[in-house]
Amino acid sequence: LVRNVLIKPDVKGLEDEEEAPLPSLPLGLDFSRPWHNSFIQAKNRIFSNLHILHPTMTTLLDFGYAAFSTFLIVDFSSFRLKGPIDCESLKTDVSLSCSKAEEKILNTWYQRVVSLFTQKKSLNGVKLDQVDSFYNCVGTLMSNQVKELLRRTVEAFVKLFDPEDRNCLPLFKMALTLDEKKMEFYPSFQDLEEAILFIVNRIGQTLQNIQTVRSWLMGGTAALDTELPNHVIVWATSTLKKSIRDNLEGPKEYFENYVERYGWLVDGTAQARVERFEAEEHSFDEYT
Repeated sequence: LVRNVLIKPDVKGLEDEEEAPLPSLPLGLDFSRPWHNSFIQAKNRIFSNLHILHPTMTTLLDFGYAAFSTFLIVDFSSFRLKGPIDCESLKTDVSLSCSKAEEKILNTWYQRVVSLFTQKKSLNGVKLDQVDSFYNCVGTLMSNQVKELLRRTVEAFVKLFDPEDRNCLPLFKMALTLDEKKMEFYPSFQDLEEAILFIVNRIGQTLQNIQTVRSWLMGGTAALDTELPNHVIVWATSTLKKSIRDNLEGPKEYFENYVERYGWLVDGTAQARVERFEAEEHSFDEYT
């Protein structure tokens, strides 16, 4: 412990100044004993109990980085280039991409992980009474890696609808239809919103049945907790809904203006006027 104390200097004019007493040591601090041995003991205890520092965990981290750092469940970079797409095709394409991505991950990353833990050296230094906590640490690390992959994929999709950058905004096919004297957009605005939100849910359903390493080794059925965090889903849903609402203002205004100007021609109003006119007596000039 180093203490700084201001000593009265031997300067003329300060002879009558009283020198303050030395400050007392902080209450509860005792530096009378050497600390090096206790520090080394604490360090060794950390290394023996904090499993994330184990060499096998470092390898597991490397596997995850190599597999996921530049990978997304769905490649959204070409969405805009595909041109206008209908909702059902979009849902089908995303579902197919999710299935392929899951198969790829299970056949590459997961197989490397399993292969790592089938080696005896993977548990070097782990005491028998620490095996359960060690595998719990493995499961937590794997869960976090998968959750992070899902989160980044959802964020990449939401970013397509960034109001500050419309260059990547997906294009959707929408038709103005006339059905039973009623004009409407197909798909409806509600159907379009459901199709877009479907993608978030579909991404969240990916990689949800991955066995834990301990379960795989022991022939069990326990699975990793890879559920997409609820706050991510809530954020993505609210952000997308707002973006959809903002982007549909133009088509909605166009539709309402179109209905206002021409709706009477198809909703039966025009036909009723014609029939009423024919039922009445009119001069030749009125007919022409």
